[in-house]
Amino acid sequence: MTLGDTNVGVLLFKNIFRIAPGALQLFSFRDTKNLYEHPKFKTHVKKVVNTVGVAVEMLENLDELVPILQQQGKNHVPRDVLPEHYPIVGQALLETLEAGLGNNWNPQLKTAWTCVYKVLSETMIGDHYSGDLAVDAKIQGDKLTKTGTLNNPQSEFPNAGDQSMAMDNSVAMLIQDNIDEDMMSVTSKKTKIANEFFSQ
Repeated sequence: MTLGDTNVGVLLFKNIFRIAPGALQLFSFRDTKNLYEHPKFKTHVKKVVNTVGVAVEMLENLDELVPILQQQGKNHVPRDVLPEHYPIVGQALLETLEAGLGNNWNPQLKTAWTCVYKVLSETMIGDHYSGDLAVDAKIQGDKLTKTGTLNNPQSEFPNAGDQSMAMDNSVAMLIQDNIDEDMMSVTSKKTKIANEFFSQ
């Protein structure tokens, strides 16, 4: 039995807000009462889960996937999303998958999803964090950090928030460093198994 993408999304965002309570302030629904039941929130989390699912399905078609991820990353800069936010989402994703898959969760799936999320997040971060938009986002992010509302959790993704690691080389080099052709095939198969847990 599957949980459905909306339920998975709610669980994912509960985990995000537990790991980093200040992250809620980045969203337009931050002041919403009964947040986890609100239609606007549910629409957003469903969209996020569906996007992750589509990205996983496109892992073997990087020519199409990479520009989509780059655009998604660019779109998140003016929303005050910073490179250091990506590992938080990654950690929450792993916890969500572990909770949802139960006994089916195993070290191989964890490794596969960690590898996939690292590539996805670093592609989204790219070189977007330079210029005026990035400065504005950094100021907002610093405010969250200084107020103590944004935690810095131990993460499976220590490099995802490190701008020096983010797309200094081409996307092809990043992927080559993280997933060779054989690993891509294995990783894709393993993540697709877990991805079934997203479906309704």
